[in-house]
Amino acid sequence: MNTLLSSIAFFSLIAFTQNIYAQESDSNTKNFLEKRGDNQVENFAYARAIKYYSEALKDDPQNAGLQLKMARAYIKINDTQNAEKWFNSLENAKSYSFSTDVCLEYAKVLTDNNKPDKASIWYEKYKSLSDEESITDMRLENLGQLSSFYQDSAQYRIRRLSVNSSESDFSPTWYNEGVVFVSNRSRSPFAKSNFLWDDSNYLDLYYGEMAEGGDLVNAVPFHDDMNSKYHEGPLSFFDDGRQVVFTRNSYYRRRSQKSDDGVTNLDMYFATLDGDRWSGKDPFPYNTPEYSLGHPTITNDGTTLYFVSNMPGGFGGTDLYVSYFSNGAWAQPTNLGDVINSSGNEMFPYLSGSTLYFSSDGHPGLGGLDVYSVELIEGEPLEVVNLGFPISTNSDDFSFIIDASGEHGYFSSNRAGNTSDDIYYFSHEAPKSMTIAGVVEDNHTGSLVPGAKVHLISLKGDTIQTVEAGPGATFSLTAMAAQGYYIAAEKKGYMLIQQLVISPDTKESMESLVVKLEPPHHLISMNVKDQETLEIVPNAILRVIDNSNSALMEVSLRDSIHYEFGTRPNQSYTILGSKEGYFNSTMEIAITEEHEFDTLFFEVAIRKFEIGKAIRIDNIYYDNNKAEIRKDAEVELDKLVKILKDNPSIKIELSSHTDSKGSDEYNLNLSQRRAESATAHVVSKGIDQSRIQAKGYGETQLVNECENGVNCDAGKHQQNRRTEFKVIE
Repeated sequence: MNTLLSSIAFFSLIAFTQNIYAQESDSNTKNFLEKRGDNQVENFAYARAIKYYSEALKDDPQNAGLQLKMARAYIKINDTQNAEKWFNSLENAKSYSFSTDVCLEYAKVLTDNNKPDKASIWYEKYKSLSDEESITDMRLENLGQLSSFYQDSAQYRIRRLSVNSSESDFSPTWYNEGVVFVSNRSRSPFAKSNFLWDDSNYLDLYYGEMAEGGDLVNAVPFHDDMNSKYHEGPLSFFDDGRQVVFTRNSYYRRRSQKSDDGVTNLDMYFATLDGDRWSGKDPFPYNTPEYSLGHPTITNDGTTLYFVSNMPGGFGGTDLYVSYFSNGAWAQPTNLGDVINSSGNEMFPYLSGSTLYFSSDGHPGLGGLDVYSVELIEGEPLEVVNLGFPISTNSDDFSFIIDASGEHGYFSSNRAGNTSDDIYYFSHEAPKSMTIAGVVEDNHTGSLVPGAKVHLISLKGDTIQTVEAGPGATFSLTAMAAQGYYIAAEKKGYMLIQQLVISPDTKESMESLVVKLEPPHHLISMNVKDQETLEIVPNAILRVIDNSNSALMEVSLRDSIHYEFGTRPNQSYTILGSKEGYFNSTMEIAITEEHEFDTLFFEVAIRKFEIGKAIRIDNIYYDNNKAEIRKDAEVELDKLVKILKDNPSIKIELSSHTDSKGSDEYNLNLSQRRAESATAHVVSKGIDQSRIQAKGYGETQLVNECENGVNCDAGKHQQNRRTEFKVIE
């Protein structure tokens, strides 16, 4: 959101303070290039500052202060990929100590770059250093909700418009038979000077005609009397297009107005269509050079105006406000409250009926600005809802508008992989519902089986709905058409012999299904226990896979500590136990003819872990002064192999530690060779090398007092000779 954030999005303008860029080094010792870069930052010319800092780094490439300045300057022009690169340089500089602000900035950049696992590490580090737990808790909760934002993705069709230029194009607004939008495309080499923030052109308004398929064509400047030599931004038409309220740089008598801090903020102005010209340009009465007001959306009768401001007294960087027109005057603006406004930035409101759409980086989302909706009942907001993927992504997504049908519209995003913004067209078609109904029968006798539980399961294995067959063994489930499902039933004393699959092509209701159950030869009872405490883990998930037909059952143990299912001889199953914050764990069960008819009990043990917390691998021994893996150590390392296979998304650091006997340098080298040897064994078992970092710590992380010069017995020295692993991503 390059031009957008630098020109119209207030939080970029107001979040800057000179002391953010104050570094550890004394300013009097800074070289000429760094000082020039600092001067550019003071003038909000971040693109030019980057050039000076880059040159300064050639002479001092390990300068942590310069690296941080580079990262923060790239954030200002919304280039999070390069920002991450410079934060990563700081992370690799062992002598650099991360402050709370830098931890939070790095975590947000990682979130925006779709790296939630690593982002959570830095949010946790921020939390350990800061008293503001609410920010971190919200961010961490958000990372845990990511999958929910993809649930309705199949309902949308997205296309990038041909009207987009190589510069930023954003904030579409309905007007006549087309759309007015904002762009910093170049109209003429003599038209406007560059905006210092990111060396881009100033923003103008353009009009594009709506073509078939939602494309915009024949884009031309929208009325020269609306486009000034400064920024023109988001606007909203009312009175059936005869009046408009729009955003523009603060100015008076054709001169730019600056705040006491030297910042040119944003104002709102009203204009009226008079023939073929827009006249008036009357300012909103609450405009002030001291803070910004803009991004308006207004009701057609011109009586209710929603907008964005960073005025004092808000909840975060920028908030949404409302003002009402009555008796010929606009009322004092009112903050929309903490249901909508967060500690982050709320922006780009758009009102459609009683639904207010807006963008925010402060509510749970996928990263950057996401698009949200909220119903307004008598002006009061209800629950804020993220529109989810593909409208919201880990990039900046904003300026959402939708037509009266609720099926088509436009929005802006920088998702194309660069720092410029583009306009996208979307169509939305909510899937139709279908009924899935039938009966449950005993396969042996043909009799009905009332009271059986019938599960509707997605093709990914998630249980969507569960109902209990009624007195007549009938059941009815409601599903979304064209999705694809499994149907399965269970009842104590029976086993499932058929699992019906509903094709994704199915669009019509199915109301005569027969699900078969059969008395089992064996009954299997299972639970999930903590590997360390041996206590039952509440709210765990069991996934039971029938190896004969790959049928999948997912069972939440929220309401019960045991799960039972029936089986016959010569059947085998793969059982997976899982819960957030634990390693997944699998076990194989094979039922043979030798098993007597009885209830068979099995337990799945899962191990708790924390990202970044070391876990000791016991019984890893090496011959004296050697690094080769012994046969007895292979057994223990194979347990780690199983953890990695059961948890294919995790990455670990595999580390080796020595005691303090021998020189520091020798121990460091020996431990590194041992860590690499252990890693090589794990990789030889089919684990991707990229998932493991081998690290030797020598005697730098002793677990007791047995450092150099301390007399300790053999047992205490043995405590320090250890192999560990920890989850890092």
